[in-house]
Amino acid sequence: MKGESGISLTGLYVCGAIALVMLVLKLSIIDTWSWWRITLTLALLAGFNVTNIVVAFIYQRLRISRRDPMGTKPMFLNRTQSTLITSPP
Repeated sequence: MKGESGISLTGLYVCGAIALVMLVLKLSIIDTWSWWRITLTLALLAGFNVTNIVVAFIYQRLRISRRDPMGTKPMFLNRTQSTLITSPP
């Protein structure tokens, strides 16, 4: 399921359904489960999303810091010379 923004919500729906099934099982049949086991699927989803956001911010920070002093052209590392060169115009 893709909306107009291109963001897929399938993972959220699957984790929500699993959490709901585990909640129903906890409240009806299996009362020996602790609550951390019930909320584990949602906590894993939240942790995964937070990790993705942190990695994206770090990537953007490193990408911005590799610009030339004027801030106009990105700079690339030349693998053979190990020096930074600016991109062609």
